[in-house]
Amino acid sequence: MNNVAIQDVLNQLPADELAASLNAFIEPLIKGIPDDRLRRNVPPAILGILGSGSPVVSAMAQATAPEGGSVWAQSKRFYRLLDSDQFDHETFFAGLYAIGQRILEDEAPRRVVIAIDPVNFEKPYTQKLEGISTVLKSTPPDRNGDARLTPGYPAITATVVSTRVPVVTYADWFSYTTDDFFGEKEQILSAFLASQRALLTYKRRYVADSGLDDDGIFGWMVWLGEEIVVRVKHPERIVEVPKAGEDVWTPTSVEAVSRSVRFEASFRVAFSHAGKTRITTIELGWAPVRLRDTHQRLWLVVAREVNDKGHEIGRILLLTNVPIGSITDAQGVYEDWRLRSRIEHVYRVDQEQGVDVEDIRVQTLERMRRLFALVIVAVAFAFHLGERWPPKAVLWLRQLGGKLGRASDRDGVYVLLRGLAALIQTLATLAFLAQHPFPHDAFPSTGRTLVRSPTYG
Repeated sequence: MNNVAIQDVLNQLPADELAASLNAFIEPLIKGIPDDRLRRNVPPAILGILGSGSPVVSAMAQATAPEGGSVWAQSKRFYRLLDSDQFDHETFFAGLYAIGQRILEDEAPRRVVIAIDPVNFEKPYTQKLEGISTVLKSTPPDRNGDARLTPGYPAITATVVSTRVPVVTYADWFSYTTDDFFGEKEQILSAFLASQRALLTYKRRYVADSGLDDDGIFGWMVWLGEEIVVRVKHPERIVEVPKAGEDVWTPTSVEAVSRSVRFEASFRVAFSHAGKTRITTIELGWAPVRLRDTHQRLWLVVAREVNDKGHEIGRILLLTNVPIGSITDAQGVYEDWRLRSRIEHVYRVDQEQGVDVEDIRVQTLERMRRLFALVIVAVAFAFHLGERWPPKAVLWLRQLGGKLGRASDRDGVYVLLRGLAALIQTLATLAFLAQHPFPHDAFPSTGRTLVRSPTYG
């Protein structure tokens, strides 16, 4: 196959459109890198992550080696980007946050819901990497179904989950064993402070799972002037409730309060998981409570799921500093907290079926942090293409990624990622072929016609 024929095929592929979209998307990140040679390495690094579905440098290089060039030479370019002493990982994270500002400007939301979520990344066979820590992992559990201790690295992100494209306002990949670690609560506080600075012009509400159910964090919300909704971690914890008609607060458990509330509202809710949607009835009740030690006023919101016969089949307890004075207030708190599940979806793209961030194999904490930032940018770019490219172009990528064309298709980000990977790998293969034709003459002649495009039934 000659170079002209390969170029004809390349012209049919959306290589220019992909490059233009990527360069525009990551321009805020590139702007902070001082050296032009290093800046030129950022777009292929992002494409390498998407094309290989991996943060492994050699895999990234294979997917993007220029003009069929050496994978080793491309790997060295990426290592220079990860090692350069002209900047540090904070430059990458600052660029990541600036990209988020662009997304917010495009979507122009009136208010934002931010999920603060600590997460642990597992390195199960690692013993001597810089900063390797012992972390608690619940997925997958041990043979008894319990969480387990394993080598790994803790991380934390703050992500706007009320926009179509996820916006990261804070991220860090850190270690419990290095001198720059001051405490997990300090990391959480940094996430709140950074998010507040990034979102000053928006009305903000934070949502979190039970790991942030802590009196100190509720106290920070008073200091910061922010709203937060947290799932209750220990229903047996003691709070105080007002005595009817008197300015007297009496101690009781959160669980007891939840069993005494009157359910004021009932509505139908759709839950989607693993491609299936379940419609159920949720009843809402609420009650004022007060923290026992600090006397901070909070509200307990109880969301009870009931079956068609009105029997309870599950409940969620939420603590919030948002004043609840009506059904609308309570429903708003519940619906905002439900948005928190979107961060789990983003983590699955980062960590599992998408780009497998846990497979980072570089040796230093600085390199890990830079790669972590690049992975987040790559995933955000995939979401961005799904929202901003013309629908026909997005459909083409999904079809390339294996879209079935059935009414049951979910058209999520995973099939889009597979389409992007196929496109990027095709570009790399054709570029390689132009410089290195396959050695057909190395095969012995059999006297039969070689079928080079087999059809699989």
